[in-house]
Amino acid sequence: MPECIVCKGHYEVGQRCERCGADNSAWEEWKREEEGLGAPEALLHFLAPHLFLPLMVAGWALIFGLLGMLWPWGGVKPHVLVPVIAFTFIGCILAAVDIYEKRFDLREKELLRKIRRGRKKGIGIEVRTLLVPAIVLSLAMILTLSLIQSETLWELVGWLVLEPRPGDSGVEETPAQQEETSSEGAPLPQEKPDIQERFGRAFPLMCLSGYVTLVAFAYSSSLMLARVYARRLNERLPHPIFLQDEKLAQIVRREAEVELGRLDPKSTNVISLMGYLQFEGQTDPQILHLSPSVELSTAVGVPLSPQVQLWGQAATWVWDELTRTDDGGIEMKVARQEMYQLPQPTQNSGHRPHPRVCYVVRADPWGHIIEIKRDIE
Repeated sequence: MPECIVCKGHYEVGQRCERCGADNSAWEEWKREEEGLGAPEALLHFLAPHLFLPLMVAGWALIFGLLGMLWPWGGVKPHVLVPVIAFTFIGCILAAVDIYEKRFDLREKELLRKIRRGRKKGIGIEVRTLLVPAIVLSLAMILTLSLIQSETLWELVGWLVLEPRPGDSGVEETPAQQEETSSEGAPLPQEKPDIQERFGRAFPLMCLSGYVTLVAFAYSSSLMLARVYARRLNERLPHPIFLQDEKLAQIVRREAEVELGRLDPKSTNVISLMGYLQFEGQTDPQILHLSPSVELSTAVGVPLSPQVQLWGQAATWVWDELTRTDDGGIEMKVARQEMYQLPQPTQNSGHRPHPRVCYVVRADPWGHIIEIKRDIE
């Protein structure tokens, strides 16, 4: 069964949702339109509003990567360059596909931010669009500076990533460098390269690390498209139940009363009186659910007589103290005052009040009950 776009309940196709009464015809039409396009066409339709910007970034990544093998990162070893270029190009495409797959979840989270509080509010799409590239670029710069300043990291990167230069270990020296040896044939001590020399040699690595950040820009541009997609959905589809306070409270109240035994789950009739019927000689009484408009003799099915003991339990329900939780859900409190009717007149007959029973009902933003706590006042 399909899932309701308003309350995440299940409904029959072509009918209103039984849980919230929402009309899902616009939602069904939206899904049919996307399914009719097919997966590749639907992805392109998602990317179209900003001129397919994530795909353009992927194309630029491939072109710059191939050109960069000549300059400016020609000093990087080929077995490092090829995987980096492939990772960047594929990463840009996967970033767009990932955001496309999460487009409905991103819409829900963005709408939930309107009612959530504190840490539950999360980070919005607009902030993430700017934050992701900034963080990735900062990490690339910090990593490059660390490589230049650290002796151990510099030697490791020079061995694994950078092409060896004349004078390095394992590389044949030029005639000019051979003249620097002493008359006894022992090589003169070589000075360690300074920061400026390291920076010049690390320039290809810096360009390469900046090149990899194109994946972050593809991800950021895909987030912008997800925001446009969510705006289009909001214009055509009804708002989720967590933005409709009154309807959300009604759903939580009804489902809580079903759980607590006040409502018949197959109907909306309130069970305001619960009766017990016991004939003379019977060990266990028969339970009756009585409506206020039904006479006791009619509900019992037999005329009342001295051989029949009939007594009832009535309850008064009061809902109050409705609050919204930090995660966007709802918390409601219901109090029940129980009354009992004795079967025969005695000095203690009449309605005897029992303790006031209170329940705290907590539900998620979609109205699904998470917890019902019982407390006696």
